[in-house]
Amino acid sequence: DNWQSYYRNVIKNTKDIIAMTKDNPARSNLMNMARILQAYAFIILTDTYGDIPYTEGGEGYSSQIFFPVYETQQSIYPKIIKELTEATTALDATKTIETADILYGGNVDKWKKFGYSLLLRAGMRLSAVDPAQAQAAVKTAFSGGVIKLNIDNAFVRHDANYKNPISNTLNSTEAANYYMTKPFVDALKTTNDPRLVSMAVRYMGATSGTAQVPAAASIKAADQIGLPMGKDNTTATAAAKADGLVSFYEYSQVDRNRMAKLTAPMFMVTASQTNLLLAEARFRGWITDGTAAQFFVDGIKTNMDQMLAFDATCAVLPADRDVYIAANPLATGSELNQINTQYWIS
Repeated sequence: DNWQSYYRNVIKNTKDIIAMTKDNPARSNLMNMARILQAYAFIILTDTYGDIPYTEGGEGYSSQIFFPVYETQQSIYPKIIKELTEATTALDATKTIETADILYGGNVDKWKKFGYSLLLRAGMRLSAVDPAQAQAAVKTAFSGGVIKLNIDNAFVRHDANYKNPISNTLNSTEAANYYMTKPFVDALKTTNDPRLVSMAVRYMGATSGTAQVPAAASIKAADQIGLPMGKDNTTATAAAKADGLVSFYEYSQVDRNRMAKLTAPMFMVTASQTNLLLAEARFRGWITDGTAAQFFVDGIKTNMDQMLAFDATCAVLPADRDVYIAANPLATGSELNQINTQYWIS
């Protein structure tokens, strides 16, 4: 699905915008915004599939290239980093402001934070394979200014006419068949993470999808049970019996009436993700400002505060948030595990 969505609906159009604006200095912001969004799409594509069409991808119409050359992920990432660096740096508030932009209304300062945050993400992807290039990208991103507050988050808004596509699926054909996994639920339960209450619902005693009704719904953390991974309809039935459930329809799900409701936002880049990436970068010594412990706290805090954006009933109370943060400090010797566990949750 990523392949279809990003090549057909994003890259085809961003390449068209870039081709139409590259020789028009007055529309340079539109061109560079398209370059940033295109880089975002290519990050998702290569992270999903590995080697992909990059330089020639999306040019079936414009250049009549029907069999684009596949490029290696190793060669693609430096090109993505170059694109994000150049495009973000070139954004200029003195040029035409693209007010039709639905992410930030053409706000150049917010687009710069978006672009540099993506550069930070791309750089950190290379931390285990090319530390030198990773550090260089991270330094550029950090000095340029990244998203640290939820007010700057990049997300797609939805309403009754333009519904969240994942939520649309979870509220129709797959409503009864989409479960939270045991490792994830257990991770949140064992640390008394208040976000579990924001996300999860379990339909107590449900023997079928039609039995997953509001009267049977529980969002209590203690009631949540994740489905063991790797199960099909047959083996899930056996797992449910072993867990003392009447059927696998009783396992916990993402709450499709709250977090996965039809008008829920779809987040692309958030302050939480960025702060946690900065926590790892600081731990590795790639930036010198701040402390890994504070970036870690900020990453957790902004994610918990972000839950309100899904639904008022998803909000994490500040007192519960602060208790969790105090009980789960960044500990010497387990920094990377803790930081990346929080990134996973976020």
